[in-house]
Amino acid sequence: MKLVTIFFIIFSGLFVNAQKVTFMGGIYSLKASADAASVTLSKPGIYAVSGAFPIMEHVEYNIGYTLFMSKTISGDMGYGPDLSINYFPFQKPTGDHINFHEINYSNLDKHRFFLQGSFHQRQFQSVQSPYSGFGAGIGWEYQVFENYAAYSLVRYQVHSGPNNANLKQLDVLVGIQFQFFK
Repeated sequence: MKLVTIFFIIFSGLFVNAQKVTFMGGIYSLKASADAASVTLSKPGIYAVSGAFPIMEHVEYNIGYTLFMSKTISGDMGYGPDLSINYFPFQKPTGDHINFHEINYSNLDKHRFFLQGSFHQRQFQSVQSPYSGFGAGIGWEYQVFENYAAYSLVRYQVHSGPNNANLKQLDVLVGIQFQFFK
């Protein structure tokens, strides 16, 4: 419990400086295998939060956390941090914002498509085994209001664990994004 409190404090500090904070939920499909045994699970019950920080004109860095449950809102849990880089090939992730005296101007594309490369770490409640690996994804942000956007992401991850165990996971996430342009 102490680790969860420390992690929450660190995340809260990061999100204060984020230009975007996204809350997501959706469905997942995973296949875990170790030696001769394997488990496959597909269902709704994945939840994620992330904070985005622009690092270049078409690139942003994301740090987040994912939780998924075997019975949608209960059952066995998997959880862990997510680190990703989102590349927006056609437009800027945060648009242009100008604040000069009493003049405020914002120019933000309504549709923003991105490609994602990521690193994930997962811990499972029932087996107490850590997994880590890389992923790739494709996403879309749709600007609904000035500071809110609809968000969707499809990501695929490949993880390795102890004793030659591996995990492959496909997530389909939708959510809402809050934007804090400075």
